[in-house]
Amino acid sequence: MVYQYINVGIEIPTKAPLREDLVYATLYSSGLTLNNNTNTNDESLLVIDPFCGSGTIAIEAASTLCKLPPGRLRSTPLLGTTLYNPTLWSSMVQQATNDNNNITDNKIKIMASDRDKGAIDACKQNAINANVNQYIHFQHLSFSQCFDTIKKDQLNYFSHDDNNDNDNKTQAEEKQTKLLIRVITNPPYGIRTRASSSNKNKKSTSASIVMLEMYQKFGYMVNTVFNNNNANDAFNTSSTTTIVSKNTINTTTTASATTASATTASATTATTSTTIVGNDRDIIRKTGIQNLQTKFITNHGGMKIFVLSNS
Repeated sequence: MVYQYINVGIEIPTKAPLREDLVYATLYSSGLTLNNNTNTNDESLLVIDPFCGSGTIAIEAASTLCKLPPGRLRSTPLLGTTLYNPTLWSSMVQQATNDNNNITDNKIKIMASDRDKGAIDACKQNAINANVNQYIHFQHLSFSQCFDTIKKDQLNYFSHDDNNDNDNKTQAEEKQTKLLIRVITNPPYGIRTRASSSNKNKKSTSASIVMLEMYQKFGYMVNTVFNNNNANDAFNTSSTTTIVSKNTINTTTTASATTASATTASATTATTSTTIVGNDRDIIRKTGIQNLQTKFITNHGGMKIFVLSNS
């Protein structure tokens, strides 16, 4: 997966990049798997990482959705050993290559943003090295700006209805669309901020408050944009009835008739899940995002890491 590109181009690291195996496990826990690609015309997928850092989550997501074979950019791992069978290896590589999928632009979108411009520049180069840059939309934005952009533009992109044939319709027609939204991210831990203090106790308390406020704002943005959003903005409709049940939004929309004989009604169901990687399980739970459950616990960089998700 993402680790494949390290041998063909040096990865540009940010301050605290995630290991690729940890990211793959996180994506798997979120429900984003090889078989998660959309298969029907009425289904779209939006993957969002508003704290993208070096871009590992977005790059791994693109590799997974494209079903890119592990080790595709590496030399044969068994080369030079008695276990190496050139014929069998070539056959396996060919089969894996034939199974590759291309992400259809109008059905799958991967968005990654970070407030650090240097991190975004590194993300873009890492995505190029991994040969998935064409599938990821990187933006130099804070997480709040990222969600504002999604609310104003990206959901409209998926919920856009083609009304070219409306003039030929004399009866109301209902369209059913399904939007899968997966927020998968690794927010800052605040460890470097606390460690840089000359007055450790005072600074640690202050940093903890700042981190809590940031996590709670993140949770508020997720809940506002996807769960309790202004549907007229998010789904680009004229009149909307929204029923929210846990993390599922059922939106029934009636568009204004463009002609006296044509009225189009559409029903959009957007299902949102959030997956968060962090070293403080309590602060993750204080985001206000409902139904977050611990998926797994591991070690990374000498610290305990928790992955929580409501998928």
